[in-house]
Amino acid sequence: MKYFKIIIQIFCFLFPWPVRKLGLKIFLGFVLERNSKIGFSIILAKQVVLKKGSLIKSGTFINAIDSLILHEFAKIGSFNWITGASIRTEAYRRSVSRKCELVLGVHTRITDRHYMDCNGGIYVGDFTTIAGVRSQFITHGINIKDNCQEADPILIGKYCMIGTGVIVLKGSILPDYSVLAAGAILNKPMHASYTVYAGNPAQSVKSLDDQAAYFTRDTGNVN
Repeated sequence: MKYFKIIIQIFCFLFPWPVRKLGLKIFLGFVLERNSKIGFSIILAKQVVLKKGSLIKSGTFINAIDSLILHEFAKIGSFNWITGASIRTEAYRRSVSRKCELVLGVHTRITDRHYMDCNGGIYVGDFTTIAGVRSQFITHGINIKDNCQEADPILIGKYCMIGTGVIVLKGSILPDYSVLAAGAILNKPMHASYTVYAGNPAQSVKSLDDQAAYFTRDTGNVN
């Protein structure tokens, strides 16, 4: 099935988007709403839902995760690598409630060249920006005591801004209306909104104005 999906998508690259969109819906069961679009990317997710106006640019590879959902006007940039092992496999048997999925909120942005391990699920809130390049989101790890692999979700709130080159580890929570500074390593749940988190490990370093324009905007684009 994996290779069938790859062949179908590569073949569809030969056609303009309206024809390719129809092919993806008919042959692969993608749910592609009005004005949604996928560039020259390969998507092997079992469920693919792109809501109105959402976009995946070219050069991104999405492995066989269970679910990929982009809500209205969400965007994934180029050359991202998004991966994970389906809950149907034997992987992460200790994590019985895990969901292998990526869910992006309304007007959420993922820019270019990021790595996302979705084994425990990655959930990104509305109007959040994952900016810069080469950030890593890792939802699994080794339990040294019990000698087993475990997976836990990563939760990113709404109206967050994530700087370039960060590492976000399993079980982490970034609250609504907060900033994760460039190069930070987030390894646990944080709780305070309107806060900058920075460093290794990330900690609160600065409070933010709750009336800042970024936190009150009504479109995902930041010009």
